[in-house]
Parts: sequence; structure tokens; C-alpha cells
Amino acid sequence: MICNDVLSKNPFTSNLINNVLQYKDVSKITMLGIINNLLVYYLKSIVYLSHYIVKKIIHSFHNKKAFFIKINQDLIIIDTFLLVDDFKSRNSFRDNYFLGLDSFLNNSKENFVYLPTLVGNKSFIDFNTIVKYSGVYENKIMLEQELLSYGDFIKMFFFILNYPFRVLSFSLRLKKNNIVEEHLRNEMLLNIRYVSVQNYSRYLIGKQLAKIPWKKLKIISWYENQVIDKSFYKGIKDTNKDVKIIGAKPYVLSDEVLNEIPDENEILSGTLPDIILVNSYDQIPKETNLNYDVGPSLRYKALLETKLKFDNRTKILVMLTIYDYEIRNVLNNIQKLDYPRKDILIKFHPTTKKQIYLNLVPNGVRIINESLLDIYNTIKITVGISTGALIEAACLGIPCILVPHPEKFSLKFFPKFGKGIIWDEVSEENDINLILRKFNKKISLNNKELLKMSQDYRHKYFLHPTIEDISRAYLLN
Repeated sequence: MICNDVLSKNPFTSNLINNVLQYKDVSKITMLGIINNLLVYYLKSIVYLSHYIVKKIIHSFHNKKAFFIKINQDLIIIDTFLLVDDFKSRNSFRDNYFLGLDSFLNNSKENFVYLPTLVGNKSFIDFNTIVKYSGVYENKIMLEQELLSYGDFIKMFFFILNYPFRVLSFSLRLKKNNIVEEHLRNEMLLNIRYVSVQNYSRYLIGKQLAKIPWKKLKIISWYENQVIDKSFYKGIKDTNKDVKIIGAKPYVLSDEVLNEIPDENEILSGTLPDIILVNSYDQIPKETNLNYDVGPSLRYKALLETKLKFDNRTKILVMLTIYDYEIRNVLNNIQKLDYPRKDILIKFHPTTKKQIYLNLVPNGVRIINESLLDIYNTIKITVGISTGALIEAACLGIPCILVPHPEKFSLKFFPKFGKGIIWDEVSEENDINLILRKFNKKISLNNKELLKMSQDYRHKYFLHPTIEDISRAYLLN
């Protein structure tokens, strides 16, 4: 059941947490509904597996190999993501997650290979482009299709067949003693319709990777404690317990995302990394049996070195998350903003299909692709919810207006301190224009408070990446 997204406690992969927190009534699912969900599951899963096999064939046709490093040497695997649209725009791979780590490893003469998960449009044409033009040798990229054998696809097929019965068995054994168990049972049965074989494939990838007789293998993994992480780590540990896994969280964390809090009860199951790296000492639990350390904030080096300027800040930047209901709610609130449309900018998350939401964008408002650091000195206020990018804005002395969804779960990220100074949230009593006027007045009168808050937030959330800290955190020679 490691592959089940409902049990992962992720508030965005099911409605379990939202329903429990809001004391919603349990909607009963009928036997006909369960049968329909099973039919949808099998159809989507077989289609997914078929696509997976075709991509394996495409990869084999190009005969791309990343194993240019002798297997008797030490090797570092960087478990990260490849943004397909970003790759297409530049015809090359750039790691947007462990930013700058490749340069450091090259300078340190470390052997390393990227093992990226593809994010975004995954058509056969795009995949063929990635395999053909990515320069696998030069960029040191190993795609998962290289690791999986055709025998693994047979295992995936049997997983598809058996998985629903395990979910049904687990769900029907729940005694429904309380509202949480009732909602859990219902969500398990509702979500059985969604494909889970991609999570199992990560387990198989981990097993195949750990079988290769490297002299010493170390994994530096982007770690969100998602199902794909647990499955990957278990595959590795089930095969070779000597492989060292560093689970890095070099991003803004929120205690509200329950799946991001590792469960100590999973230590023996092999689903946790050996070391968990966080951005700052504030993010290490006061009491824990897990091996935490503070890692360098690689992605935020430029932000931490930015000297703040408050002149010419005239624009509002709307920073959108990846979650559909949050995007729609924020854009609907932007319609109410009493501010010149020409001075409102919208920035979508890079993995979002922005064309879906263009009809919600007010006329005269401009959509941008520039990074926050490129334009921060023109931004007076940011608006958004459920994105750590708002914390980045606060670290640049930019006040943030949070727009939580009135009926669904929203991530606020912000600590209690700083409310009313560098952040505030929309509510029935505190509408978006009231907060806007309050921040406008505060900015015009005094920037010293914003400057102090930005420094406090930088200290709370990040660690400046030095050569010494990078070497220490990633156990480099």
C-alpha cells in the first residue's frame, strides 16, 4: 500500500484531510460506483503502461546510454525533475531544483548522473526529442527507461491487476469507528480509479539502480516524502542497504503539508532517506529519531545575496500555485482589485498549462515569465496562496496578500510573526482591497519594518550556500 496516494497524507492528492478538517458529511459510494471506478482504473492503467512501453522502445531505438562511467567507480545519482516545456524552449536540460550543484560537483571532480522524472507534456514526440537531442552523454542524464527491463513491464502489468484488490481489502476492513475512518474508507474507494502503477515503477527503478555494482553509490534526492519518493527509496533499500540516500528539502517547507513530515514509524520499512537535509535549523524538529541536517539553500543563493531597493516599486505580482482550485480562486479575487490593470502582473507556475486559465485573466493584466529576482525591484505587493514563492517575495521585502480558498484546504506557509507587517490574509472581514490600502499606506510611511522582516525571514528559512556547507551536507570528499 506504499503506492497509495490517499495514505500518503498529501492534502492535494485526495480530499481526505480537507473533508476531515471541515467536518464534511461522508458521501457514500455505491457498489455501482466502485465497479465504475475499477473499470476506469484498469482502462487508464493499461493505456499508461502501453505508453510506457512505447517510450522504452523509443529509448532503445536511439540506444542512448548514460553508463559512460565505469561501474567500479563511486557515483552520485541526482534524483530530480526535468521540466519538458523548459527543455523544449532551450533544447537542453537544466536542473531547476538543485541549482548550481552540477558546477560544484564538476569542480570537485565527482562522478555524477542525473536521473530526472519528466514533468509536463509527455507525448511521444516530446519524449523522442528529449532522448534524441538532450545530449545524454554530455549532460550526464540517465532516463528511467534505461533502467527498466521488459521483464519489469510484466511486473507492472501484474501490479495493475492486483492493486485494486489490495485497496478493496484494506478499505473494507476499516471498522468505521469514527469520522476519520469513514472518510478514509470512502476516499480509498473513490480514488481507486486513479493510476498508481507509476508509483510502483519507481520501486522497480530503485531496485534496478541498486543492482548495478558501483564501487560506492550515493543518491541525492529531491525529497517531499511523496509516494514516488517512498517507492524509490524502498526499491533501493530492498536491494542494497549500503546505498546512501540523502533526501534534500531545499525549498520552503510548510507544516500544513502533512506528507512532508516524515513518520518515524517508517524507519524499518525502508521508505525514508538516510539523511534529511532542510534549509535552516528552524526546520529541524525539536524531538526526532531521524537523521536531520541543515543543507545549503542552493536555489536561493542569488536571493540571499540581493541587496534590497524600495524605489520604483509600483506593480502587483500575482504568484500562482499548481493547484487548480487555488488558481481559479486567486484569479477571481484579482478581478476585484482596485488597482490599475497595467500595473498587475501574473506569474504562473512553470508546470501549469496557463492556456486553461486565460479566460479568467482580467483585460489589461500582463502574464510574465521572468523570475522574481529579475523584477523584484518593481514589485510593491504580491498576491497568492499555497506557494512558497510568497516567502521568497517576503525575503525581498515585498508584502504578501494571501487569498485562501473559502471552502477548501489552503497552504499559508507564513509564520505568525510578521502578520500585518509583511503579510496578511483575505477573509470576510478583511477583503483584498482593505489589505491593499493598508499595505500601500505602510509602504509609503516606513520601509524599515519591511527590511527587518525580510532579514528575519531569510534567517528563518534559508542557509547561504558555501563550499564548506555543500561539501558537509552532501558528504563529498
